Amino acid sequence: MVPIVPLFYASLGYLNEDGIIENSGHDRVSARIKADYQAKKWLKLSANVGYIHSNQESNPNMSTTGNNTNLMYYTSSIAPIYPAFVRVVDAAGNVIVKKTNTAMMAMIME
Repeated sequence: MVPIVPLFYASLGYLNEDGIIENSGHDRVSARIKADYQAKKWLKLSANVGYIHSNQESNPNMSTTGNNTNLMYYTSSIAPIYPAFVRVVDAAGNVIVKKTNTAMMAMIME
């Protein structure tokens, strides 16, 4: 004889995380309910229902259209082996951020 004992499981989760940029963040509510019932030795009834609602807030000045003007989006979408800035040492021994010479780039692109 199989004991007829229904099993229930329920969970509820909430996440509210501020972003590292002003006016950005993530808000999420999740819920899950699961029920199992062994009606007969050969018949098991189960139900599993989940719900997730999320809301992402981003800075309106930060577009995700793929252009490189949004530094945060650009650096999160490229491979981690590419540096966001190239640092070099000048003749005096100071560490500086290398700036691209547009005239030199024009010659290379031709």
